[in-house]
Amino acid sequence: MELTRTPDVETPALTFVPEGFHPTDTAALEGLVGQLLEREPADVGGLRQWIYDWSELSSVVYAEYTRLFTAMHRDTKDDDAKERNLAYQRDVLPLYQSLNNKLNRKLLASSYLSEVGKEFDLLIRDLREEAELFREENTKLGAEDRALGARFSELQGKLEVELRGEKLTVQQAGAKIADQDRGLREDAFRALVAARGAIVEIREGS
Repeated sequence: MELTRTPDVETPALTFVPEGFHPTDTAALEGLVGQLLEREPADVGGLRQWIYDWSELSSVVYAEYTRLFTAMHRDTKDDDAKERNLAYQRDVLPLYQSLNNKLNRKLLASSYLSEVGKEFDLLIRDLREEAELFREENTKLGAEDRALGARFSELQGKLEVELRGEKLTVQQAGAKIADQDRGLREDAFRALVAARGAIVEIREGS
């Protein structure tokens, strides 16, 4: 399943990222990051533009992740969508996080950083914290964690809840917990617990 790339709201035109670029082309991704790492802003205006270009690249990388993640969750039985999402988490995001750390440190080392303006204060504060906390080994651990989360969502998406002779989705059964009928609420709760416990059985049998 492919999601639209033409949203209902207008998006800014890309000025740094070239037309046709796709983040799964990791050589091209490294090339764009390399351009930013090699560029030396000559003044504070140049540094602001550097930040905008970096932000544009990041938005493209993470927008693609959002598309893939959403496509997988819209149809948990779509194996192609699942594999594209997991491959992106495995091959692209850890790489970009490592590259992003280099860009972060370049910005923080700029002699013009104190002149960029108060509108950048929150960004700079957050980037300093990211640089302090960044560990290379965590990029792969993060990918593993996201993959486990995706696997859990896939398993939960396959579940059916048996409630008073009716087969419901987890979401439909969950809505019954807010019902005014106390007996129905209890039955729904017990059915959900039993269904979620079955995730372990599905995992062991897969």
